[in-house]
Amino acid sequence: MILYKYKSLTNTKSFEYTIDSLSNKYLYFSRPSELNDPFDCQIQIDFETNDEEYEAWKSRNITKLGPNNRLHTIEGKNKTLSEDRTQNGMELVRQRLVEKNHLLSLSEDCLNESMWALYAGNYNGICVGYKIENDKNSFIPTKVEFKSEYGPIIVPQDVKEIYFEKIQYDNIGGHPLRIFSNETPNVDSILYNLTHKKECWNSEKEYRAIIHDTDYDIMSIENKTVKVFYDDNLLEEIIFGYQVPVATMKMIMQMIKANYSNTVKFYKVRADLKKYCLAKEEI
Repeated sequence: MILYKYKSLTNTKSFEYTIDSLSNKYLYFSRPSELNDPFDCQIQIDFETNDEEYEAWKSRNITKLGPNNRLHTIEGKNKTLSEDRTQNGMELVRQRLVEKNHLLSLSEDCLNESMWALYAGNYNGICVGYKIENDKNSFIPTKVEFKSEYGPIIVPQDVKEIYFEKIQYDNIGGHPLRIFSNETPNVDSILYNLTHKKECWNSEKEYRAIIHDTDYDIMSIENKTVKVFYDDNLLEEIIFGYQVPVATMKMIMQMIKANYSNTVKFYKVRADLKKYCLAKEEI
């Protein structure tokens, strides 16, 4: 299976990033706050509970509550939850639970007109194809690098296999973090929201790889970026938008041939007026 990443070349920043990621052979994993969908990965906090459920929660957490904690009573719980500081504190908790995950979104479709316009600079960009060969939809990185404000940190242990999961699309918007209930484990709720998107995005045919906060001991909310480096053979093809200048195409092709030991195929996308769809032609 080949999965694709659309990349823009329209300005200096996007151009330099695209060239750097290709020449240095890495995939950038985004934080949820960097995504272009305000609903993507976001999870609700649900405080709803009945008295019986709350008493069960209190029994499970009795050792964590100090002797004067207002959560010992239902009245105290209701008052605590109504306060702004509680709501603000839980919002920070929610954000941290989401932000400690890093994501890579690829598509199984390299001829998606909307994605060429939105992500590849209105056809002034490229679509990069990565070959995921095994049955597990995964690959083993050559190294993983976290970077915070203090500088880069190379993972000091064996890197873990990167798995891609097909995104599911629905408009349910459920699976919240239920603070006072054990009916739905919180980890399942978080995973659900990381792998489901609204139906309006279903044309993107997305596969997503996720590095969770529990995957590496050194990973934390302070890690601003995650780069996953790959072996040459992962790169299968590069498709140029029809707006990319010839000089830029030649430069990228020469750079790939000089930096990669495998044979990478090159294509150019065009409008097929007879079939009324996009087509790619090998260069």
